[in-house]
Amino acid sequence: MTAAHCVVLDYADVTFTVSFTLNDGRVEIRDVERFEVYSQYDPQRKAYDIALLKLKESIFGLHGLVPCFHYGKVEKRLSELPEVIFVGYCDAYSETDYLLFSDGKRRASKSRLFWDYGNQGEPGIFTVPCRANIIEQNYIILNYFPYKAVMTVARPPMGYELGVKSGMSGGAVFEESVEGDLRFIAVLFGDTKERMSRYNRCLYELIPVADSWLDCFRYCFDIPHLRRPTKIYEGKVACGLPLGAVEDWLEGWRREFDGGLGIV
Repeated sequence: MTAAHCVVLDYADVTFTVSFTLNDGRVEIRDVERFEVYSQYDPQRKAYDIALLKLKESIFGLHGLVPCFHYGKVEKRLSELPEVIFVGYCDAYSETDYLLFSDGKRRASKSRLFWDYGNQGEPGIFTVPCRANIIEQNYIILNYFPYKAVMTVARPPMGYELGVKSGMSGGAVFEESVEGDLRFIAVLFGDTKERMSRYNRCLYELIPVADSWLDCFRYCFDIPHLRRPTKIYEGKVACGLPLGAVEDWLEGWRREFDGGLGIV
């Protein structure tokens, strides 16, 4: 299972492999025989960004994750904002959160579930913006509600909370239950800045540009890197497709793929 945009390319006849890191340290690489993209996938609206891969052969000792279809079916009142964990391979976190370098390692970040329907009605898992709290103004938080129904206030980051980085698409989204179990609820497909104010958007985009210009002088002078402010509402929100929205599709292809591998 992965994000559709990870496998849908602008040219045909592309073959690729995927790798799996097992708990015992083994790294297994398998060829992909075929992939199936959800029929309503829309890259422009980032809607239904999910795909399934069929491997040419199974991996001994890899049992996979048990999906949880709790989100994505019906509207649900969120009396509390549950913690969610995003896991995936991504660019490394550097001294500043906008300087990237790739080291091929798997990482996780933590946030809180915000609401799980987009403003155009597509199912989605959205999270509390990094370093911001969601405050109810009308004491109602649903999976879908008008933007004016809530406000945001600055706060310190949660433990292990980091912005989602480039490369995490296709990773898993887990909900941490009261009992401490992790439930696989969604596939991560990226992030959105649609709740970001124009002022913060300018800061978000211009500070890295200004910092790169200062590199011209860092050969001669000790100039610290510019950092984005940490006590403003940044507005960058992680997004994932809840598995419950595509349960029938997932289960149908899983039975067909497993049958082809001789799995009952």
